[in-house]
Amino acid sequence: MNRTAYLLALCYILFYFPSGLLKSYLSQFLVNSGFSYGVAGLIVGSTFAIKIFISPTITFLADHTHSKHLFSILFSILAAVSVIVVSVSQPVALLTTGIGFLMASRNYFQNILESTAAKIQHQGVQGGYGRVRFAGSLSVAVGTATMAGLSALDRASDSVFIWVLAISTLCFSAVFLWTSEKKSPQKEFSTSSFNSSRPKRSAFLIFTAAALIIGAQGAYYSIGTPWLEKMGLTGAQIFVAWTIGFIAEALAFRYSNALITRHYCIVIPMVAICFIFRAFLIWNSPTLTQIVVSFVLQGITFSIPHAAFVISIRRLFSERYSATATSLYFAVAHGIGIAVLSGTSGIMLDHYAGLAWALPAVSGVIGCVVWMVSYKTSGIKKLS
Repeated sequence: MNRTAYLLALCYILFYFPSGLLKSYLSQFLVNSGFSYGVAGLIVGSTFAIKIFISPTITFLADHTHSKHLFSILFSILAAVSVIVVSVSQPVALLTTGIGFLMASRNYFQNILESTAAKIQHQGVQGGYGRVRFAGSLSVAVGTATMAGLSALDRASDSVFIWVLAISTLCFSAVFLWTSEKKSPQKEFSTSSFNSSRPKRSAFLIFTAAALIIGAQGAYYSIGTPWLEKMGLTGAQIFVAWTIGFIAEALAFRYSNALITRHYCIVIPMVAICFIFRAFLIWNSPTLTQIVVSFVLQGITFSIPHAAFVISIRRLFSERYSATATSLYFAVAHGIGIAVLSGTSGIMLDHYAGLAWALPAVSGVIGCVVWMVSYKTSGIKKLS
């Protein structure tokens, strides 16, 4: 990879370091703050809901006005203020607002990172995305492992969670602004951001599949840690399971280019089977081994579809609106998909316990069916 790819990988490392904590500990942080599982699930879901309208609108404005650098500065400041609000606020309204603004800033940066990584080449061909994303996912594992070690030493606490989040956020903002370059506006001859030569029906199906498949991960993000604590696992065991899962995710991203270029009739059913097996593993009184295996399957049920979706959807838009394309993907997959599954799973966990895990399995399998239909109707024999 070239120098740009290595700098992008550094940004990924700093950006995704706290992501493991946000996915594995945010719901527990809210429960520790006095909220029920249902309210915690709804708050986690609301952080993804920001991506539905706010993130695409802001990203489109940044793309359209060539103002990405200015928006990066503004969102860096917003991220720093938001961390302070979260660290001192306990009322549900203020806490939700602080988390919401923090996630809004992270959403913007994620759009820029992902759209840039989708264009990275390796050995002269399009295929560098998985290698750059590998650095980010491995950083997620390191961040979660850090919390696992502190938990084993009985030093993990809500204050540690806030400090890790604050320091990593500030470091990322500094490096991102340092490595980003202000580009002079280029004359645009195209008036539309959408490439009409691509089958619109196939695009609609891909977005739908993304909402169902990526959204299925929301159940694990919102109620995974509280559920495992309820099942009797210690904090250290839970963080170890999350860490191993994120390592598997990183490895899956590393080799995603080889996997997603295989025939879709092999890859997509494999993902669907993993969704079903993962739900059965965690359904009722899971052992530590079952938990670890279920999180390892995260590497397949999330990484492979995500890589395929990002690259496919990126190609639907012109170069100028590449970040907007990515923001629309996250709006559908994370905003609608994860938000709905996170909130619904939290409510179900309050009333129906283990049955909550049927939701991600059903959503994932239906998403895989839609995903396969999208490629059948487009006439494409490979996923990339």
